[in-house]
Amino acid sequence: MVMMPDAMRGGLEKLRLLDRIFVKQKFEMLEMLTGCETENRYKVYPADENMEKCGESIFKCKERSNFFARNCLSGDCRPFEMKVIHQDQDEDDEESDDMFLW
Repeated sequence: MVMMPDAMRGGLEKLRLLDRIFVKQKFEMLEMLTGCETENRYKVYPADENMEKCGESIFKCKERSNFFARNCLSGDCRPFEMKVIHQDQDEDDEESDDMFLW
């Protein structure tokens, strides 16, 4: 049995109760200017019946990868790891028990 932190359990409970979610990727100016892939970041929101975001974000997500994997490997060969963080948690808190990797 996997133990889950209380803060994450609350976020997953909110997610379970939703019919739809809206995932928004953060625009990366550096990526646009240089053409080099950066670690993608996302926010997950509740969505209405028109698939528009509504309300506050539930989770923040951040790709975890290295420069070589992002820029030299094709999509189907590229390893994928996503750091999923409850909205109320500090994103830079690497030691926290309130986040998980997907």
